[in-house]
Amino acid sequence: MTDVNKLQAGMEDFKCTGQVVIGDGVNLKIVSNNLKSGIWSVTPAKLFTGPGDNGWMAQGRLGESLGPNGSIIYNAADRAKFKLDFDVPYNKNNTVSITCEGEDCELYAYSVSRAPESGRITTPIYKISRK
Repeated sequence: MTDVNKLQAGMEDFKCTGQVVIGDGVNLKIVSNNLKSGIWSVTPAKLFTGPGDNGWMAQGRLGESLGPNGSIIYNAADRAKFKLDFDVPYNKNNTVSITCEGEDCELYAYSVSRAPESGRITTPIYKISRK
């Protein structure tokens, strides 16, 4: 839930609206959802099963001169851990990435749409499926 008292006028323009799309047979459980800067307007799902998708949003916070920057870490049902990173800074290029750690990463195909190089909003789509 958004705490409107923490939003600064114009800060809502700097946001990351992400979506995680998972394929059949993929089960994800959240390990962490950390923000280095910003607040969660819509928090990521704690648990979800594919096929399906889940959306979330992070945006700037009152008193910070930074856009939203953070990561979400999900454990799969086996030994794979996915880290979804995003950064929407005010004075640098936007970045998004997805990485996998663990013995079972080779069982998955995973990718993320490319973030616009600049701008106030980025809308990455992270995809995770079984090979």
